[in-house]
Amino acid sequence: MNERIKQLAEQHGFIHEHMSPSEQQDALRKYEKFANFVICECARVANTSEADMAWDYTAGRKWASIDILNHFGV
Repeated sequence: MNERIKQLAEQHGFIHEHMSPSEQQDALRKYEKFANFVICECARVANTSEADMAWDYTAGRKWASIDILNHFGV
């Protein structure tokens, strides 16, 4: 699991210290599946946006969808 997704799960109460390790793992698996769906959907939308079509050669800009997927390790 990507560390950023795990941090978000902890910050928003999907996992907490009062859960057993197996409960935490189960919750993280469910959260990761949902998070991956949302991340991929965001990347799909970004891929069709005007912003993603622009290529800034001076800044070495990649497509927004690739940036989103890479950021979350998907």
